[in-house]
Amino acid sequence: MWRRFSRLRNLARERWDAVLAAPGGGEQVARGAAAGAFAAMIPAFGLHLALALGAALLARGSLAAAAAACLLIGNPLVHAVELPLAYELGRWLIPVGYSGPVWLPAWTRALLPVAEEAL
Repeated sequence: MWRRFSRLRNLARERWDAVLAAPGGGEQVARGAAAGAFAAMIPAFGLHLALALGAALLARGSLAAAAAACLLIGNPLVHAVELPLAYELGRWLIPVGYSGPVWLPAWTRALLPVAEEAL
C-alpha cells in the first residue's frame, strides 16, 4: 500500500515539475487555472469549458490548466453547495424591492432579480 502511494506521489511530483518547466512556467499555469476558476463560477451551464478556454487564450494561460480547474470547480457536486450559498448571499446584498432599470422590458425585469442574486 505504501509503495503504491510513494510511486503515485513521485509520479505527481514529476508531472508537476514538468508543468513548471514548460516554456510559460508557473505563471502560465496560474493564469490558466484562474481562467478556469473564473469560468466555473459563471452560471452559464454548458458553456463553462468554452468560457474557460476563451479566457485562458485572452490571458495567455495554459489551456490544460484552465480546463482542469474548470472541470474540478465547475462540477455538479460543487455547484450543489456553491449555488444556494451564492443565491442567499445575493439576496442578502441586494435591497428588498429592487426592480431593476425601468428601461428594460417587463419580462426581463421579472427575471432580473433571480439572475442578479445568482451572479
